[in-house]
Amino acid sequence: LLTAPVGRDLYTTHPGGGQRVFSADALARLFDGWRWAETALYRLINRRYRPVIGWGDVADAGYLDYRAEAVACLELRPC
Repeated sequence: LLTAPVGRDLYTTHPGGGQRVFSADALARLFDGWRWAETALYRLINRRYRPVIGWGDVADAGYLDYRAEAVACLELRPC
């Protein structure tokens, strides 16, 4: 199981230090040889994380001050 900030593939900084935001492609490369058994995506909307339908709904997300604008919750399994 994995949770990660997702959106535009970028490195950023915030008051507590650096933060990595992963695109769907970056996560796929990072976990080459694994398959995503389940995926749940959430986007920060009106200060609350709300479920969204697909990667297109989070593709432009970044990092806002001290938290991710979007997150993925993944269940990974070896291929």
